[in-house]
Amino acid sequence: MASSFYPSIFQSLLKGDVDLDSAEVKVMLLTDTYSFDATDVVVSHLSGEVSDASYSRKVVSVTLNEDIAAFDDADAGCFINFDLTNDATWTSATFTCRHAVMFINSGSDATSKLLYYFDLGANQVVSSGTFQLLDPSPAPKLRRQ
Repeated sequence: MASSFYPSIFQSLLKGDVDLDSAEVKVMLLTDTYSFDATDVVVSHLSGEVSDASYSRKVVSVTLNEDIAAFDDADAGCFINFDLTNDATWTSATFTCRHAVMFINSGSDATSKLLYYFDLGANQVVSSGTFQLLDPSPAPKLRRQ
């Protein structure tokens, strides 16, 4: 599975339920027991979160592109473009993860809306070391199919 927006976030953005300029965005790490499901809507729908004393969810900064929704002739579609400006880093870490998920933190897993899924390509193993989640490149875009 390639990295992807969770489809439900678009309805939340269009309805004005989510404001990425002011929302607290967090990232969480999941093990290989999780499989992306486009019907997942909130954090409580997910399973397989990393469980280790060295791990905690991290707040990340999101910067919106100047043209948050613009027509891009080269890509033949409208897009929402954002870049993570602060990479999430876990130090003195010992865990294995396979996926990362960005979400809009409401303070409750039952209402924290899923934003973006990162496929890390393979299990990422760290043992008493540093694990850094880098900005996606290119930045995520919504393209018309």
